[in-house]
Amino acid sequence: MKKCSALLLLLIAACYTTVHATVPPAKLFVLTGTFQKSYTTDLMLMKVHEGKRIPIATAKPGKDKDFAFALSNPEEGFYYIAEGKGNNPIRIYIKSGDALSVEINNEGYKMLSGSQENKLLADWATASSVIARPAFQFLNVNMEYQEYFKNLNGFLPEAKKFNQKITTPNKKFNTLMKMAVDMDVELDAMHYLLVPHSKHPTKAEYPEFYSQIIKSPKYTSASILQIGETVEYMGNYSTFFILMGDRNGPAPANRTEWAANLFGNDTLKGAYVANNMSRFKSYEEFTSNIDPLKKYLVTDSMKAAYFNTMKAMNNFKKGSASYNFSYEDINGKKVSMNDLKGKVVLIDVWATWCGPCKKELPFLKTLEEEMKGKNVEFVSISVDELKDKEKWQTFVQTQQLGGTQLFAAGWSDIAKFYDITGIPRFMVFDKEGKIVTVDAPRPSDAALKTLLNETLAN
Repeated sequence: MKKCSALLLLLIAACYTTVHATVPPAKLFVLTGTFQKSYTTDLMLMKVHEGKRIPIATAKPGKDKDFAFALSNPEEGFYYIAEGKGNNPIRIYIKSGDALSVEINNEGYKMLSGSQENKLLADWATASSVIARPAFQFLNVNMEYQEYFKNLNGFLPEAKKFNQKITTPNKKFNTLMKMAVDMDVELDAMHYLLVPHSKHPTKAEYPEFYSQIIKSPKYTSASILQIGETVEYMGNYSTFFILMGDRNGPAPANRTEWAANLFGNDTLKGAYVANNMSRFKSYEEFTSNIDPLKKYLVTDSMKAAYFNTMKAMNNFKKGSASYNFSYEDINGKKVSMNDLKGKVVLIDVWATWCGPCKKELPFLKTLEEEMKGKNVEFVSISVDELKDKEKWQTFVQTQQLGGTQLFAAGWSDIAKFYDITGIPRFMVFDKEGKIVTVDAPRPSDAALKTLLNETLAN
C-alpha cells in the first residue's frame, strides 16, 4: 500500500501528464480534496475486491487540510475514501482520465468537481441520509424504531425515483449504481434491526419492505461483488433470514453451507465461505464444515483464505490433523488422505527432475520391501508440472516404482499447506491420519524404519 503526501501526489500527477509520454494523460485519474473535520487523520483510498473494500494507498492531509491521490490506468468501478484504517467510507467512481475534487466534512462530503457518475453518487449520499445516517455508514443510531420505520417507508418511493434517473451515458456505471442503491436501502434496513436498541419491534410491526428483502435465491450474478458492501450485506442477510423465519426450527448442521446456499451463484457462495472461515475454533471443526464447500473457492484469494485459515489452526505438531489432499494415481483414480486411514502412511513428496529425490529411490524400494506385510502405506506424490505428466508416468513405469503413486501437478495444495519449498520431503502419519512428523528422516537413514515401526506399535 502506497503512502504519499498530497503535494507529492500532485507532483506525480503533473509529471505523468506533462513529461512522460509512456503514460498518456487519458490514463491518469487524480483525486484532490480537503479534510474539514475537527480532528486529523490519515485518509485511505480503497478499491473493491470480491465484495469488500481493500486499501491501495494512503494520504496524510497537509497543514491546509488538503490531500490527493493519483492512479495510473485504474480499473473502472467503485472505490472508497476512508479515514484511518477504513472508517467512514465514502463511495466514489473512478475511471481513467477523470479528475475528482471533494470536501470531507462533519456532515459527510461535498463534491467540488467531478464526473457525472460522481455527481450522482454525491446526490445519493445526501438523499439516503434521511433514513438514519450520512452515506450509509452503518453506525449505531439512537433512533426509536417507530421513527426509523416512518423514515424508511417515506424514503422507499424516493429511492425508486432515484434509480429511475440513473441514465448516464456510462452503461456499466448505471447497472452498478442501480444495484448499489437497492443494496444500500436493504442493508440499512436490515442493519437497523440487527444492532442493539433500547426497544425492539415485534415482527408484526415490521414494514412490508422487510418481507420483500427475502428472495430465493438472493442474487444470481457475481457482478454484485463489484460493490464494496457486498460481503457485509451477505453476512447481515443470513442473520436477517433467520430473524424473519421460524426461530424455533432446527439449527442447520452446517451453518456456513446453509448460509452460502441462500445465494444463487457459486462465486457468491465462495465469497461468503471465504469470509466466514475465521469463526471456527478448531482445525477439525474448520475442515468438517469448510471442506465440503471447497468447490466454491474458485479465485486465488478465496483459495489463499482457505489455506491461511487452515494453517493457522494447525501447528503441525505430533497428533495434529493431516491435510486431506486428493490426487489422481497412475491409473487416473482419485486417492485422498482420508482413504488411507487405518494404515501408517509414509508420504514422499518428490519430482522426476529432482536429483536428491532419485537418489533416495533405491533406499525407498528397500524399505518398502522390508515393511512388506505390515500395515504401512507408501505414498509418493509428484510435484512435476502438468506438462510433464507423461514424463512422470513413463518414469514410474520404467523405474518400477511401488506403493501408491500420485500426481499433484506442480507445487499444489499439499506443498502450500506443509510449507514444502525443497524436496524430497518425507512425512509420517499414524493410523488415524494424525501427524507423526512432517519432516521425517530420509529412507537412506535407518531412523525412518525405526520411526515407522514405533508408529505401528502405538
